[in-house]
Amino acid sequence: MCCLGVLLVIGAIGAGIEARRQSEALAAALRIQARADRKPQPPDPALERRAAAEIKAARDALRQLNFPWQRTFDAVERTTPREVALLALRPDMARWTVTVTAETGDPDAMLSYWKSLAAAPELRGAHIVHYEIGEQRGRAAVRFQIQADLGDRP
Repeated sequence: MCCLGVLLVIGAIGAGIEARRQSEALAAALRIQARADRKPQPPDPALERRAAAEIKAARDALRQLNFPWQRTFDAVERTTPREVALLALRPDMARWTVTVTAETGDPDAMLSYWKSLAAAPELRGAHIVHYEIGEQRGRAAVRFQIQADLGDRP
């Protein structure tokens, strides 16, 4: 009789464990069904704008990191003659170009500088995009801009 009682207790425990397992499986199935029945929420416009701004900032940062800064500086420095004063070097990462703003007292020096930038292997398609002939400190001055492509993107 004692063994029968132990077997009954073990059977009851086993049945309780199985009932609990089935109950947990049913609860999990109900949770999955409830998620499937929920209607998707429309996206939050403010959240979408913030995400788009963060993505743009990340892309801009990657462009800056991938920009060939040293190669560009070396090419401009190597080709700039003494009679030309370099005023600005402005990269355009989206178009993968660089614009050089410079000044000289001699229009021939401007043309010579443009030719040397055009011949630099690091730059492609160098061309004069703007120039002004004026006077500065009583002398003729030519202020100009040359734009060049930076070749293949990484």
